[in-house]
Amino acid sequence: MSASCLSCHREIGWLVDRNRGYHARREIRERECSACHPDHAGAAFDLIAWPGGARERFDHRTAGWALEGSHRDLACDDCHAAAYRTSEAAALSRRTSGAGWVGLEPACASCHRDDDEHRGALGAKCETCHDSRDWAPAPRFSHDSTDYPLTGTHADASCNDCHLASRLPLRHDARGQPIPIYAPVPFQSCGTCHDDPHRGRLSARCADCHATTGWEAAVDGRRFNHNRTKYPLEGRHARVPCAACHGQDLARPNPAFDTCAGCHRDPHDGTAVLAGKPSDCGACHRVEGFTPSTFTVAQHAAAPYPLEGRHTQVACVKCHTRADSPRGARPANVARLRMPFARCTDCHADAHGAQIAERSGGGSGGGG
Repeated sequence: MSASCLSCHREIGWLVDRNRGYHARREIRERECSACHPDHAGAAFDLIAWPGGARERFDHRTAGWALEGSHRDLACDDCHAAAYRTSEAAALSRRTSGAGWVGLEPACASCHRDDDEHRGALGAKCETCHDSRDWAPAPRFSHDSTDYPLTGTHADASCNDCHLASRLPLRHDARGQPIPIYAPVPFQSCGTCHDDPHRGRLSARCADCHATTGWEAAVDGRRFNHNRTKYPLEGRHARVPCAACHGQDLARPNPAFDTCAGCHRDPHDGTAVLAGKPSDCGACHRVEGFTPSTFTVAQHAAAPYPLEGRHTQVACVKCHTRADSPRGARPANVARLRMPFARCTDCHADAHGAQIAERSGGGSGGGG
């Protein structure tokens, strides 16, 4: 290139020194300027000889900026306008009219500075997440590169589900539309985005019991630690499905548990009465299983028929046989609690063949 030309056309020298633009290519630098450009014809004269006489035929790749994506659909003047010529090269140019072919910066913000939906929160390197095809989606963005990788059902949520959440301190643009907040977005607490169905009754550390794969999913395959509640699960209760007590979709979050009857039907139909008062199930049964009963001979002393003598050695099932049709339980597991006991023959066969009864009856009616 001619030093005398560059003494006036300093914008070209500025670009060449920084290895930028069309003239920085080696084959161009080694040419004389006059090989491509006509001599002076006034400051407003366009010195460029376009391929085929049309600037639209210019191969933009030779300028170090290939037109890709939606940029291919733009007219030259859409970009090469005075509003976008912000580099120092533009200030050095002597050109006073017409399109400016120098002065543009490759950074997205040099042209799209008013289009930043992130309002500067994510920096100026748009190409980290976006390409030139369209603003959305952002094909190069990965949430894994942030402080909050998306796992489970979070990966299926739309951006606006989180970044336009009503709980965030949203601002609004001139049209009254809410502006998404991309950073900083608090995520230390699930309560930032989710309602607390427990209404503060349990810990605020949702992750202790729940996983991102779903509300009902256990953490690392473990079940919820029921021992943290007012009703620790023991015995058979520890193997019962959650829905058996809490209903499908946890429709009953706080079932009554002060008495067994809150969940279980009375298989004895109200006949389990001691000293005139309904007996607590725990007096005879354990959470390890409905059978065998834990009712003792000592407890039998409070019943209408205290056990004495050989009766204290008889197995329960000898007297308390299986109930015929108990309600709400398996017959094999439920014993008949109330049976007649006023006469010995209510349980025992008459070893005397009714002789005593006949003799007793005949005594008052006379005998031969």
